[in-house]
Amino acid sequence: MTIISDMDDNKLLELSDECNANFLITGNTNDFTMTKFKKTKIVTPSE
Repeated sequence: MTIISDMDDNKLLELSDECNANFLITGNTNDFTMTKFKKTKIVTPSE
């Protein structure tokens, strides 16, 4: 599945979906421009 351009980051989104993760914490704001993917909220470490 291709969600964002970086294939390694796509794996993280797929994993968060499969695990029903509440949060995905990342400092990579260049690739993770969305605030939510399915049920997972995407936040930065400072948030």
